[in-house]
Amino acid sequence: MKHGYSLKGVVSDWKGSIVAAVKEIPVKYFEGNLPHQRCLVHTQLQCQTFLTQRPKTDAGRNLLELVHLLNQVKNIHHRNILFLWLSRFEERFIPVIKERTYSEDKKSWWYTHKYLRRAFLILKNNWDHLFTYLDYPFLVKDTNRLEGLFSQLDNSLGRHRGLSRKNRANFLYWFFFLKRFPNTKLSDIRKHRI
Repeated sequence: MKHGYSLKGVVSDWKGSIVAAVKEIPVKYFEGNLPHQRCLVHTQLQCQTFLTQRPKTDAGRNLLELVHLLNQVKNIHHRNILFLWLSRFEERFIPVIKERTYSEDKKSWWYTHKYLRRAFLILKNNWDHLFTYLDYPFLVKDTNRLEGLFSQLDNSLGRHRGLSRKNRANFLYWFFFLKRFPNTKLSDIRKHRI
């Protein structure tokens, strides 16, 4: 931002430090509210981990169906329908979500279905950030493309381990340049001294 790049929005995996950093960005760097999209793939995987592949409860199976629909939302109408389904899920299964198990001495307790509860609360508490990409078309719904790029970079750098710091910097420069302009030929580089 200090170098003149305008910040239009953020897409993240919703780690606490990233969310806190986005909240700390001064208002002078962007106009209005800074849209922050929670990565739908990370959200879906996290919920699926809590619910398992074959949930034992009816509530778990219902919530898993909703989670599988997250990445299929294409417009605001689909989002609203999914929200209604989540609301109906909450109405129907709130006793299961709030169910507690007490220790034998009755001094301590825990939620009986804590992982179901966590998956549900991920969806409910972050709903405003799950479909931000529908309101801001320049945002993507996940971080897959970026993570794929860094995976390629990591593999490429791994094959060239042992480079000096200067040569590693040159490698990074050319890696990103050739990703940005994939049809560049060696003759073009020599001719224009890019």
